[in-house]
Amino acid sequence: MENTFLEFIINLIVLVPIVILLIVISLKLSKGSLNKLSSGSYVKVLERLNLNKDICIYVIKIGKVGYVIVSSNNNTQVIKELDENEINEIVKLKKEKNDSAYLNQLNFSKLLNNKLTREKDNGHIKSDFK
Repeated sequence: MENTFLEFIINLIVLVPIVILLIVISLKLSKGSLNKLSSGSYVKVLERLNLNKDICIYVIKIGKVGYVIVSSNNNTQVIKELDENEINEIVKLKKEKNDSAYLNQLNFSKLLNNKLTREKDNGHIKSDFK
């Protein structure tokens, strides 16, 4: 009984991180391929917002014109037509948001790395954690 339980725990400790790593890798690869697939497309979905499980709002760019569309299970309706300037503003804001999120992630990684490193001070190891 103890042997099988110990084997189960060891398998769990080894296999769970491997599965999580494979999930992360597959998500990163699929995101890159989806972005490449839609990058040359004439129709692009710029934003998508779920209002509830049945209703979504989309901002779609078709050529130089954009549309705000509400979609439900039974109906799809154009709410507003966007001109080229409004579309460019949305794309610019989305890019700034993505860039700032990436920079925040880098800053957090750098801060975490600095906190986890240890320095030698007069022959003793000093940790930054207090």
